[in-house]
Amino acid sequence: MAIRKKFKLLGPLVLGGIFFWSSNLKADEPKRAMSILDLQEWKEEAMLTLSGDGDKVAYAKLINLNPNINSSFVLEIKSGNSTRQFNLMNMNPSSQKLVLENTFARGISIHAHNRVDRCELWSETGETPLINLTKSEKPYQSLCNDRLYLLVPVAGRASTKEVVADFLRRNVWEGEQITTLVKNTFFKDGFLQVSEEARAADSSTPHVAASRPGPDPAKINKSDTNILLKASVLNLPLRDRQGGSLPIAEWFELQSKPGIFVSLMEPGRVADDIQKSYTNIVGKLDDTERKALVISVAYDLSLYDVGMMLGTEHPSLNWSIRANPSVRPKGWTGPDGFDKRDPVVSPGMIPPNLMTKVVSTFTSGFKRYHSAFRWGPLALVNRGSHYGFIENGVVQSRLNPGLATIIVDGTGSVDMKTWTEADDASLSNIKSARQNGVPLVEWDETTRAGIPGALVANWGQGNWSGSDSKTMRALRAGLCIQETSGRRYLVYSYFTSVTPPAMARVFQSYGCKYGMHLDMNALEHTYLAVYDRDAGGSATYYLDSGMKVLDESGVGVYVPRFVGMPDNRDFFYILPKNPVVQDAIK
Repeated sequence: MAIRKKFKLLGPLVLGGIFFWSSNLKADEPKRAMSILDLQEWKEEAMLTLSGDGDKVAYAKLINLNPNINSSFVLEIKSGNSTRQFNLMNMNPSSQKLVLENTFARGISIHAHNRVDRCELWSETGETPLINLTKSEKPYQSLCNDRLYLLVPVAGRASTKEVVADFLRRNVWEGEQITTLVKNTFFKDGFLQVSEEARAADSSTPHVAASRPGPDPAKINKSDTNILLKASVLNLPLRDRQGGSLPIAEWFELQSKPGIFVSLMEPGRVADDIQKSYTNIVGKLDDTERKALVISVAYDLSLYDVGMMLGTEHPSLNWSIRANPSVRPKGWTGPDGFDKRDPVVSPGMIPPNLMTKVVSTFTSGFKRYHSAFRWGPLALVNRGSHYGFIENGVVQSRLNPGLATIIVDGTGSVDMKTWTEADDASLSNIKSARQNGVPLVEWDETTRAGIPGALVANWGQGNWSGSDSKTMRALRAGLCIQETSGRRYLVYSYFTSVTPPAMARVFQSYGCKYGMHLDMNALEHTYLAVYDRDAGGSATYYLDSGMKVLDESGVGVYVPRFVGMPDNRDFFYILPKNPVVQDAIK
């Protein structure tokens, strides 16, 4: 069924030539979008006639894909028989406005701080040098004295393991079953880390600096309070700590990174009262995952902003291999109706103006291959309930009800929740969002605590992994939100060999209000790095020292993924909120 659009005409300017309108997309189910532009219900468009008339008209059209976020634009230029579209990024969305003006027929006017600058981007006949810039191998091309970026499609870096797995899935009959067999047979517990040391800590063990608040420690049994855990793989430099041995469940601040903390934990150390709760949902943990080391990194959200960017390829917009044919409308190439991002571009790395500011990155959620439900109620609604995502205010794949969602709104506020249909009313104010399955932990108003998600141990309906045995432990990563003493922390946890129930127990022990799964099975899917810069250069530190290999671009040459070059995977990045924090973390 085609989308029915309703356009509200805002009227031409006094001198004519430019028309503005806003579109409000409303249609009966099922809604099919013919392109990514159709998903942008709040987009605003302006068109400037350059020359000619009828079929020979040359024009420039500027589309603000989400005026509330004011970050992503599509510039469409028609000249002769050619119509080209270009994706522009506003480098200062909070302070500058992009405008087409009939008094300036060769480009965009940039309004900022009571000043108007004109940026020439095309001739009066519509010919434009932007076409040549799209041939670049760099995803960001600076325009208008560094006021805008032209986004250029490029290939993103992928690990050898990802390349082989993707080839099997796309080109070999039952290729997905082959990759699952390899995971179950050769990589089962392949990343398991067990603490190398567990001994009584003496009274001189330094704790989190008293001058700075930190997250609440995990709730453990009293008999475990004097245990030290040692993480031999931990590569993050801690303030006043050496050797990687830390009191279990406590938080320790990173060196030169105020407001970023590290904690070590084991699922089997979770307090008994937590482990005895909701056993009808969670059940008992097995002996291996009880001892599997968990490394968590917490970011103080009063000091840091969170951003998300899509990879050059993943997550894609086509159908998941798990979506049942019965929920796929005829002719639809993806769950929203299309399978290409054009004309929107995903650069796969943070913008150049943020490269010197970013303090940390980590990989996001599943690829589209596994991002839908094969079994259960969610498999039968919303075309398989594919995991949705929003980047820079642009809805790239619809957010579906019932799914665990992390949200960053236009003010920078971070939240995590299970999406509902009522939440659609807030879409125009969302800068970034990522869905990934169902919740590990969700807030319970009765107990005023985070409790295990209802499907945390239901392998089919929870869509937790590709394991046919439904019992596979694996390297997994997850996110949760902890609130304490008036502060909020985004917690990234790296679980070295666990099932989702163990993840839920650990998030419960840390007092998380909400928790969700990210990705699994390999270091490239659970990657986290922290960057340290000073006058002498920069250094990259890794949650797991083995992650360094993912940054290798040549013999002995390391370029951080997501920051130094485009990557095919989506990721989160962490930035300081203000210059004071920026100066403190250098």
